[in-house]
Amino acid sequence: MNMKDDATPIGVSVKWKDKHGHTAQVQGDTVFTSDNEDAVVVGVDENGKPTVGPGPMTATGEPDPVTGVIATVTITAMADADLGEGTRVVSAVGAVVLIAGDAVTGEVTFG
Repeated sequence: MNMKDDATPIGVSVKWKDKHGHTAQVQGDTVFTSDNEDAVVVGVDENGKPTVGPGPMTATGEPDPVTGVIATVTITAMADADLGEGTRVVSAVGAVVLIAGDAVTGEVTFG
């Protein structure tokens, strides 16, 4: 999924599946993490639902001049798939491609 660097955070969810592709239950909440919190952060909205949005971008550098890509970030979802007393972690991943936002000003150079 592409996300502009000036975007409002959006909801993120996962539908857990069994080995046959049927919807499956997990125990407790699903936890989402970002492998690059500088570029894309995981948060929660006012209803406590998980979101992803642009991070502070203090170390991401300039966008690629051809593609506009700033960073590609992996979002991982993890939950407990053991519905009993034990714990068996199940995970799923998705990618967020952070791209430059719309132009709002320009910089004129000479020479």
